[in-house]
Amino acid sequence: MKTRLSQALLVSFAAIFCSTVNPAALAENAVVKMALPADFPELNRNEDANWLTSNGSGMESKVQKLFSVNYKLLRQLDGYTPDSIAAVFGERMIKEQDVHIKLLLASIAAERGHEESGKFILKMAENIDYETTISRLYALRPLVNAPHPPEWVFEAVHQALGDTRIATGMEKSRWGRGQQFEISYLADEETFLTYDLGTAKNRKSVPVLIEMAKRTDGSRGPVQALGRIGDPRGIPICLEFLAQEDAAINAKKASDSAPREELTGALAGLKAKDAVPTLLNYLYSEHVIKALGGIGDERAIEPLRRIVASHGHVDPDPYTWAARFQQRSFAARMALIKLEPDDPVPRWIAVTQDMSLEWAQRREAVWELGSHPDPRAISPLLSLVKSDLNGAVVNQSITVLSAYRYKAVVAGLIECFDADFAGKSDWKRANTPAMFSENIAKALHILTGQDFGSDKTQWAKWWNETGKNIENLK
Repeated sequence: MKTRLSQALLVSFAAIFCSTVNPAALAENAVVKMALPADFPELNRNEDANWLTSNGSGMESKVQKLFSVNYKLLRQLDGYTPDSIAAVFGERMIKEQDVHIKLLLASIAAERGHEESGKFILKMAENIDYETTISRLYALRPLVNAPHPPEWVFEAVHQALGDTRIATGMEKSRWGRGQQFEISYLADEETFLTYDLGTAKNRKSVPVLIEMAKRTDGSRGPVQALGRIGDPRGIPICLEFLAQEDAAINAKKASDSAPREELTGALAGLKAKDAVPTLLNYLYSEHVIKALGGIGDERAIEPLRRIVASHGHVDPDPYTWAARFQQRSFAARMALIKLEPDDPVPRWIAVTQDMSLEWAQRREAVWELGSHPDPRAISPLLSLVKSDLNGAVVNQSITVLSAYRYKAVVAGLIECFDADFAGKSDWKRANTPAMFSENIAKALHILTGQDFGSDKTQWAKWWNETGKNIENLK
């Protein structure tokens, strides 16, 4: 793969971009949008002003920090027409001198169809300075994650993942002077673009990811992305990695080792049934058990039933502490919910209500209900929001309910503003009562397209007057 910007990519850019469908125009919750005024507030340029990121390390790209600092302001853009956002932010991008602010403006405008902004992002691939590179790569992430990304975005990401040039200016990185990293590594491990490709599920990315997996000897990014996409073309290479790891474990007689979790997870996403005989040799591993549930092969049912019946014990068992038995038994219980023919929804609901389990285990069942939105789970999930003692379970239930497109969810979440969140915490995602209420407001915004913040009175007024008639909710 060429590492320099393709001239053909630039030449064909305008035609590709003009055919792009703007994700904002496809919002399921149609609301009347206004034209963005030219005097819309400028971005906050202080990248260190009270920002939060996915891991909060303080080492993220300047664009990532700037996006986080301006999150509340940028969220207001949902109320404006895509064309007007492209025009205003595109004009600001053209005039901007600071490269990191310029990249953020370009990302916002390009997502709404601004041609010059997209060309600028592509042109910046010629720059291999560390700080500029990770800002450019991060600027691509919102575009990859848009509902209908243009093809040029995937071409740019594929190019970055194959870019073997060494980044310069590493003294400005968290790694320090003397370190050397390829652009490809930065695209994968620093800005998580392989993860984004997996989320986007663009099948054109599969050959690129396979080649990257081969080149990196099965590194986690491309392997996980192949599993998330689920294209069967990824099965042979993942089976090859499984065979290699199985042989290495056996050669070392490492009776307490198992194939890597990212690999077994990918095999589950790929529904790779040919992996089952090998994986059945590692039933002492919780992530292997989980993978067997994801693969969906009935050959795993009886072995997993035996684990549940024995309260998590296996023979031979390399682990002897009680916590491991409980975790293994739980993993088998969850896998069997997927494998056995019984209706899974009541069983997941039962797990969320089983207070003998660890909070993280109950939250795992909440996650499953989010992936399988069934109206029978609405009332139990709302009950968790209102009264569960663990903040992480509460917060995850709020997030999951945003996937349930039912009027009962909107009405229920509005009532949840009155819940007592005092003393509850979900780390930095919700560690004050106000943050839980903000997350309820975000879920309501996703469901309805409206934005009244955490003001229950306004939400209730809108719901009672017009919201109940919203057509895109059941």
